[in-house]
Amino acid sequence: MSSRLTRIREAEAKRRIQRQSRGRRLGRFLLRTLRALALLSLVAGVLGAGGAWFGYRHFILDNPGPHIDREHILDVIAQESPVLYRDGRTRIGVFFASEHRDYVPWKRIPTAWVDAIVASEDQRYFEHRGVDPIGIGRAMLANLQAGRVVAGGSSLTQQTAKNLYYRPDRSLRAKGVELLDALRLESRYSKQDILEFYANQFHVSANGRGLGIAARYFFDKEVEELSTLECAFLAGMVKAPAAYNPFVGSTEERRQQARARAKVRTGYVLDRMLVLGKIGQAEHDRLIEQEIPFKRGTFRYDSSVLLDEVALRLEQAPFPALFAELGIDNPSTAGIQVVTTLDPGLQVDATHALWHHLSEVGPLMEGQGAAALRRPSDEAPHPDPDNPLQVHGFSTATVVAATDKQLTLDLGGPRCVVDAEGLGRMATVLHRAKSQNPYARAAKGASAELARALPVGSVVWASLRDQQHCDLELRPELQGALLVVEDGQIRAMVGGNDNRNFNRAITAKRQLGSTWKALIYHAALSLGWAPSDLLDNREGVFVFEGTWYYPRADHQSTDRVTLHQAGTKSENLASIWLLYHLLDRLDGSDFRAVAERAGMTPREGEDRESWIRRVRDDNGVISTPARFGELAFHAARQELLATGQLPEDEAVAVMSLHYGRGADAELARLSKGSAQKRAKRSLAVRTNFLALEEQRVSCDAELTRLLALSTAGRAAQPPTGLFGWLKETAPAPSRPTPAASGGCSSAPGRGPGAGLRAGAHRGRALGPR
Repeated sequence: MSSRLTRIREAEAKRRIQRQSRGRRLGRFLLRTLRALALLSLVAGVLGAGGAWFGYRHFILDNPGPHIDREHILDVIAQESPVLYRDGRTRIGVFFASEHRDYVPWKRIPTAWVDAIVASEDQRYFEHRGVDPIGIGRAMLANLQAGRVVAGGSSLTQQTAKNLYYRPDRSLRAKGVELLDALRLESRYSKQDILEFYANQFHVSANGRGLGIAARYFFDKEVEELSTLECAFLAGMVKAPAAYNPFVGSTEERRQQARARAKVRTGYVLDRMLVLGKIGQAEHDRLIEQEIPFKRGTFRYDSSVLLDEVALRLEQAPFPALFAELGIDNPSTAGIQVVTTLDPGLQVDATHALWHHLSEVGPLMEGQGAAALRRPSDEAPHPDPDNPLQVHGFSTATVVAATDKQLTLDLGGPRCVVDAEGLGRMATVLHRAKSQNPYARAAKGASAELARALPVGSVVWASLRDQQHCDLELRPELQGALLVVEDGQIRAMVGGNDNRNFNRAITAKRQLGSTWKALIYHAALSLGWAPSDLLDNREGVFVFEGTWYYPRADHQSTDRVTLHQAGTKSENLASIWLLYHLLDRLDGSDFRAVAERAGMTPREGEDRESWIRRVRDDNGVISTPARFGELAFHAARQELLATGQLPEDEAVAVMSLHYGRGADAELARLSKGSAQKRAKRSLAVRTNFLALEEQRVSCDAELTRLLALSTAGRAAQPPTGLFGWLKETAPAPSRPTPAASGGCSSAPGRGPGAGLRAGAHRGRALGPR
């Protein structure tokens, strides 16, 4: 027993020794492995650091690429984004050509703006080396807490690289390249240099970029004159210039919203400046309470309403989303091409049509004389072989030869002649201006007198009539605008007599009537009306869907005007009358064609009930048996007018006659108005077919009684006088009518009602012709 126990103990001891031996061997193996891994990690770290240093030195320090050179950067800042006509070749202009900016060197940049942009965009800018890990981490934490992107971690150096170098997309590779460019900039330039690049590259509005343009545009100041509050705004607006621009909103409400957003954004920048100690608490509190002193200025170059409008459209949907998808932060500096719908030939002709006309109308209104034709000598044209003047183009010109019959002008190389026709035109314009008579003709010798008023050396403004001849022009204070539209696309646009700064074709406010009258006249000419057709220009009433509308005139005029006169004199009453009767010149087939285009006829595959429901519910056209009489009235009126037997003036009166449904209720409503207004409007309401029909019945009864008296008195005396004349000439009534109350009195209206009875009483609906 004891020997067995001894053997067990010896076996256990042996196994314990074996386990200890294996553990020591495993420990030695693990120790050797860890030493090897540590050595490998050290070697890898050294190699990695060496590789990273080699890569940094090779790609960042030694070979950053030619795009990091200062010359290239300045070229990029001046990069053009051309805006082209519809042909895709002819330039309207460019966004941000070199003359479209005011480069501001570091020494001119206000310290307040530097403090503001650093505080709002990159508070560790002067500490990091192009990339701020702390800022990135802070932005990531803020985004995670908010559950959305509320902050960005890119440094000002990264933003400068993004603005300078086009990023094709938002991929990791593109962002990596952007990061490398930021490190390259930091390795090559000082912090002041990089911030100088940034200050001259950010977008402002339309054709301007950079701090110099921003100071001029928003405050009409040089950069050195900017206050701390203004610098804070200009630092805050770089994120979204259009959102904080108080000048470009299409309505006053939108402009006020932009001002409110600008104040909030500027307040944020001031808060950050306070936290970083760039301003004190007292100054902060004072500036927070102040309104931003916006004062719109003009850039130092001549802007163009065409370029301004393109820039504005690019800020509207769907372009921002499209540019974001393509990685384009600022289309004006991306070097893209913008092709418009404008036609180069039409633009030239439209500009000539307006400016040439203003040269004739302006002096009449402003009293200008021959002296207004002469321009300062420093505006003399200079040779420009790259931009030859084309027919209908405008240019300054120098008089190089003069006689009583013609002037020879130098257009900066090419020459043209102001012949007798050109001198006579301008002489007549100036004579009418002096006499204040738009129809006066210049006296004989006026052309020669005008030629002598423009001796050799005079600088004038001229337009090229053809390749050899030109016309004298001038620019009055009078403004105008012209818009040419084809198939919904703008083909030409002229916003004023210089076509810059303010676009009257789009932005100017005007009365609605001045806009839609031209459309009515165009529609009328397309629907069978002629310029010589007479229109009713009296105060009347128009009934539409139960509403009685009484238009008013804004000046004294005649009761009848032609369509041509209504257009040239802007007649309100005649224009509304024409709108009401726009389709009266159409025959049945043409009327149906218009109805089809308006969607009023049955569509293909549409059953009658669906058509009736659509026309009734969508368009408000309701036909009931109660309307049959009115329908017969309109049909009879059209049939009568179609005969052409009525004199034109009477035909207009018949067209003006309304049916009279609801007239009693309208008269009752008018009884509450002023006496003068009630009298005019009541007369217009009473001038209707139903009222005339009532009077016809009464007149029939009166005529029956008069004829009866005539018959009774014939035996007593010879047929002389009124009764004799009635007996001999008046026919007996076809259907004697009982006496009606009220007797026969003069028609309360102004238009004839006779001639309508036959058609109106046939009891059938003829339909409009």
